[in-house]
Amino acid sequence: LAGVPSPSAHYYQFRVIRDAAEAPATGTNVSNPISTSGPVDGQYAGDLWGTYLAIERIKGGFLDSRGLPDGNIYKIEGNGGEIENLVPGQPADGSDWTAFRDASNAGTAPTETWWRENMDMDAYYTFHAVNRLIGNIDLRKGENHFFYHRVTTDNRWVPIPWDMDMMYVPKSHQGTTINGTFYPGVIDQHRSILDHPNLAREYRNRAREILDLMGSDGTRAGGQIGQLIDEFAQIVSPDGTTDNLVNVEAALWNLHPRARGSVSGSTGLGDPSGEGNHRGNFFRPVFYDGRFGGSWTRQLRAPGFNGTPVHRDFVDYFTGYATNTFPANQTWAVNNGDARGYGYQYLVFESADASIPQKPVISYTGGESHPVDGLTFSSSAYSGVSPHASSQWRIAEISAPGIPGYVANQRKYEITASWTGDGTGSTVEIPPSAVSVGKTYRARVRHLDSTGRWSHWSAPLQFVVGNEAARVAHYWNFNAASLANALVPVVGVDSAIITTPGATTEFITGTDQGFVAQNARYGSPA
Repeated sequence: LAGVPSPSAHYYQFRVIRDAAEAPATGTNVSNPISTSGPVDGQYAGDLWGTYLAIERIKGGFLDSRGLPDGNIYKIEGNGGEIENLVPGQPADGSDWTAFRDASNAGTAPTETWWRENMDMDAYYTFHAVNRLIGNIDLRKGENHFFYHRVTTDNRWVPIPWDMDMMYVPKSHQGTTINGTFYPGVIDQHRSILDHPNLAREYRNRAREILDLMGSDGTRAGGQIGQLIDEFAQIVSPDGTTDNLVNVEAALWNLHPRARGSVSGSTGLGDPSGEGNHRGNFFRPVFYDGRFGGSWTRQLRAPGFNGTPVHRDFVDYFTGYATNTFPANQTWAVNNGDARGYGYQYLVFESADASIPQKPVISYTGGESHPVDGLTFSSSAYSGVSPHASSQWRIAEISAPGIPGYVANQRKYEITASWTGDGTGSTVEIPPSAVSVGKTYRARVRHLDSTGRWSHWSAPLQFVVGNEAARVAHYWNFNAASLANALVPVVGVDSAIITTPGATTEFITGTDQGFVAQNARYGSPA
């Protein structure tokens, strides 16, 4: 969605048929290798192994399916590059990766020009910003990501996310030491931002944009992170269902003898600490965990809640992590262990710049019902430390259940622009070709100053595009002759012509084109 190539994923059920009875009856004793302590109740001896996540392999087909140019792909492990795709004629020893890796962290820092020529900086800004927003804390030097080398086009390197099974954690964990300082959750190439003010400014611009277009709306139909999380949640736990994949998983891992851990007879809960203790801990309201940055407590629903959570509580936890839910009367800090708004606040922290222009306000100035051919907007006056350089406008379609124009299974997100436009003026008219009647859109504007600093995007104006404004066609009788001879067809443009008896000629046409008056000057259409 944000513009960085990323692997697709989907869920699937896994069953192993190994016994005569696929699902033995409850109350029967079954000898089965799933248990190391003797026979188990038949309800636990079935062949259901639960729900699994399939993740796309990042190889040549990954590029082909996205229409990306051929290139070398490396899986980065142990600071080495494992070749996953190699363009014919390229070095089979991975020396292109080695050269890029070594230059990235050389004793003599690469120049700003070198970074721009060798790494897709826009892709890196987005890669890092999204990792912050969703708390990918296991990212580090030489591990848990891919690099794609566009050797057939601009020869630049593009980071690709991978191994993202440790997210939404409000603590520091892995990281990279750069110039003597440890930075959690970054790769070696983050040095580009740290060493060069221009690149750092560009990253802060993009981080603010990610906040505005992905992290500022946690609702289920808001076109941002809340909608995205809900889209995946509906796959495993559709609204209004109880017999769904999520509850099957809860029963499997909380009760099954093969699940690791022990369960308290008094509470029915498992050992409350350690990521490997599964029994009794699926949907656990309070869970204690430790990372390299220290211990923390994962709390579902609300502080102090110790009842029985449901899947929606996890959805709310993830959404709250990536949106602005941190208490306004508290001071946020890296590694604070408080999941409320942690990812959102991390981006606020990294994008902070006291010199950016003031956030503008957008206003709608077009006709009622937002006609497709009359969408005009205005911006509040520029206000900033440095002079105004330009303004940027954007229109983006959003689509989800409950939104006008939604088509089943075709959700759309605000971060994907339908149209953008730049200029120095304070007003804009959206071309009709950029939108579709009946669809829902959001319009925003932002301001750029002379130093290259972008403001935040304005708050959105959301609207449904209406039909074009009514038009009145005036037909002039250029001829002195009777009305019956006023117009003579000279060409037809997919038009049907019907002549009826009487003093007039009736034209039924689809385009009103292709006719000229007998005495029209210069071939002017009637």
